[in-house]
Amino acid sequence: MAGAYEATKYLIQNGHRKIIHLAGNTKKAPTSDRINGYKKALKDFNIPYDKNYLIKGDFQQTVSYDKIKACIDSKLDFTAVFAANDDMALGAVEAIKEKGLKIPEDISIIGYDDTILAKLTNFSSIKAHVEDMAEILVNNLIKIVEDDTRVSPTFTVDSELVIRDSIKKLN
Repeated sequence: MAGAYEATKYLIQNGHRKIIHLAGNTKKAPTSDRINGYKKALKDFNIPYDKNYLIKGDFQQTVSYDKIKACIDSKLDFTAVFAANDDMALGAVEAIKEKGLKIPEDISIIGYDDTILAKLTNFSSIKAHVEDMAEILVNNLIKIVEDDTRVSPTFTVDSELVIRDSIKKLN
């Protein structure tokens, strides 16, 4: 939730009020956390939540490409996209460019995971600390094997926003 909150907060602090959240598959765990982080940032900055700006996807580039293209075609008024992962962000980037729009001049974008895609295409992204995730998983496996202990299926790791050239300051 914290990473999604930070991404949305950063967009808001740069003057964006009409922010699309390209959400992942609602059957997968990180989706609800990222939606909640997005909604909390909107609430904390007194921006009303609008269901038209929550676009449900499935963590795939082709789906987000189609969804953002449809948003542009329908004339949905938005200035920024926060995507639930970098694959989805890349799909959004492709749709935006195909429609003759520019990043960040026309639409700002932030992805999630800070993969090589974000680095190569120079868009901002939330970097989750994979090393911390691996350590937690290994420690939980050891507890299960050695102690037959039940462990929580959910856990939180720190994240950070990596800023690149994909955010336009509006204010």
